[in-house]
Order: sequence, then structure tokens, then C-alpha cells
Amino acid sequence: MIRLGHILAFIIQVQERESMCRGKLFHLFRRILRIGLHIVAADGDKMYAMLQVFICHGYDGIDHMQHIRAVVADKHHHGCLLAFDFLQRKHFSAHGIREIKVRRLVAKRNAQSFSCCHGLCFEKIVTKLTVNFAPIKSALFMSSQELSRIIRERQSYLCIGLDTDPGKIPQHLLSLPDPVFAFNKAIIDATKDLCVSYKINTAFYESGGVPGWQSLEKTVAYIPENTLKIADAKRGDIGNTSHQYAKTFFEVFDFDAVTVAPYMGRDSVEPFLQYSDKWTILLGLTSNDGSLDFQMQKTADGEYFYEKVLQRAAQWGTPDNLMFVIGATRESQIGHIRSMLPEHFFLVPGVGAQGGNLGEISRLGLNHDGGLLINASRSVIYAGKDKDFAEAARQAALQLQTDMKGYLAL
Repeated sequence: MIRLGHILAFIIQVQERESMCRGKLFHLFRRILRIGLHIVAADGDKMYAMLQVFICHGYDGIDHMQHIRAVVADKHHHGCLLAFDFLQRKHFSAHGIREIKVRRLVAKRNAQSFSCCHGLCFEKIVTKLTVNFAPIKSALFMSSQELSRIIRERQSYLCIGLDTDPGKIPQHLLSLPDPVFAFNKAIIDATKDLCVSYKINTAFYESGGVPGWQSLEKTVAYIPENTLKIADAKRGDIGNTSHQYAKTFFEVFDFDAVTVAPYMGRDSVEPFLQYSDKWTILLGLTSNDGSLDFQMQKTADGEYFYEKVLQRAAQWGTPDNLMFVIGATRESQIGHIRSMLPEHFFLVPGVGAQGGNLGEISRLGLNHDGGLLINASRSVIYAGKDKDFAEAARQAALQLQTDMKGYLAL
């Protein structure tokens, strides 16, 4: 029998040294998990602390975690099952959990139900994990260099928008416990090799209340690590409020990037930029009709208002932590904006259903690093309506990726 105390001690030592990159640490967890499945099959109570280790470190094997839960349930280890569900509710799911939020009070209350082998009770393990696994900068930060490498590797700068409307989900998914996540999971599985980013418009999840937030959390967790995860939330408020917004999307959900509205100025954006391993994506020039109301108005010196915003905002960050949203239907301005901001990445929505011209945008907007994330949402995820919807989405994404491959070669 594996000594659980030895496993915990070893993992804590690895983390303290910080000499192993996170990807390799996940690989280690996968190997230990294979052993752990045998342990839980023999004695579910002794598996609980192992569960904590995987969940607290952001283990990314959701299917395996659910398999563990099923085994625990089958073995009627009620205390361990309660523990697993408790951790799930507390957001201890895949990818990038940065701190242990279980309190000692909860541990004391449940210590009898969650006993572990070799004298390591639940309370002691939670306490030890809380002390040892402090927040650390992610070793998997998607820098501009890394993003450029992935663009070259996949020959794509496609960002797929997971703007999932429950009213448009295929009928055969509606009987599942979480149709939104089931839909998103199928789309991700079908397209993850064709895109470099997924953009989640949070409004489609917030409108669903608590279940919607849970679907969002599971979706973020399921997106592969080497793919940029964007929260399209368009937040922006006074400093202390923006700080909480940044914490929500960068710590609680562990997005790589979030869209922010710059209208309130620098102090409303700085809380996001304080996360050196995350991206802030500022609204620059949007594609909606209402952009004419303010963004396209000329100032006294003859410049458009959006130009003033871009010039000033570019001083707040760097090309390594600051992107700009430039609407795809503003083709005539993209070349000019690229000359203003030669090094920054642009997130460009509006290709597909909104009619943006991919070829023209690519010709005017690409730079030596790629420099573009072209977003397509409805034209990809709703390309099909029946049971083959995922394959239809793949074909739509593949067409865009094939075109992008050609533009990158120019």
C-alpha cells in the first residue's frame, strides 16, 4: 500500500523547490492518479487526501476525476463522496486553482467523516495544504512569444467564441444534467487543434444564474492549457471594484485574459494590469453601429476619439500584457491602427456572421508575431443543428484555419 503521507510530503517538496514546471507536475499527478484509482477501489476513505492533492493543484483530467467519484459512490464511501462534492462546489476543479479556500472550521466539522490513513486526518491535511500551496505565478503564462509560437505551430490565429445560447443547443443534449457544458465540451473537442484561443462571453452564462456560472467554470477548466482562455466580460469600474472583477476572472476562474472597457480611465484598468501573468484586452474600436456615437467622433485636433483612447491606453501596459479589441467591420481603420500599435495583439470579432473580411483584415493587421486573434462565434458553433453539430463546427473552423494558413505564408 502506498503511504499517503510520503506522497503528500514529496509533492510539497516539489512545489517548494519550484524547480518543476507545471506541465511536468501535472504529468506526475497523472502517474500518481493511476495508483490512486487502485487505492480508492480498495478503500475509499484512504483516497480522500489524494483527491485533495489533485483538485487543489488544478489537475486537468476532469473525466478521471468523475471516474473517481463514480468509484467512490459505488463503494458507498459516503463521507468521501460528500468531501468530493464539497470541493467541487468550492471551485476545486481543473486548471490553475491558486489557493486552498477550505477553512479549518469546515475541516473540524467534518474531521470524523473524512479520516485518512496513517494518522493524517482531514484537518491536518487541509491545514498543511493551505500553508504549503500559496499562490504562485503560473509557469504556463501565455506570453506574446508563446502565443506567437502556437500560432505558427497550428498555422492559425483563430479564436472561437463560446457564446452558447441554451435556446440554440441541439435537442438531444437538453436531457443532460448540464447541456451548456456538454455542448461546449463537444465544440472544444472538435476544434481545439484548429484554434489558438476560446473566448467566453460571460453574459450567456451569467444570465443562467448559479447553474450558468457552474457551466462557465467547467468550460474554462476543460479548455486545454496551451490555448488562450478569454473572458469576454467588458468590465471596468473604480479601482476597488475593478480589483474584485480582476480577482474573479484571473483567480477564481483562472482565465488568461479579460476584456475591459477603458471609458473610466487608467485607474479602472490598472487592477487588471497588476496581474503580470495575465492579459488585459481593452475595447479600442468596436464594430457595432453605436460606435459612431463616440468612438468615431473627431476631436478638436482632427483625430478620432478612438485614436486618443488607443494612444493613451497603450502607455498603461506593454505588448506582453495589453491587447486591443478592433472590430472586423472596421477594415478601413485596421491598417492605420496597426501603424499606431505595431507590436500589440488585436482581438478582432466580427468575422463570420457579422460579415468581416478575413483576407483584408489579415493583410492589414498581421505582424511579425501574428498579432491577430480573429474571433468567430456563431458561424462556427452553430454551423450545425443536429447530432453532427460538432463535426459541422469543425468543418467551419477548418475552413477558417485553412485560409489563415495561406495568409500566414504571404
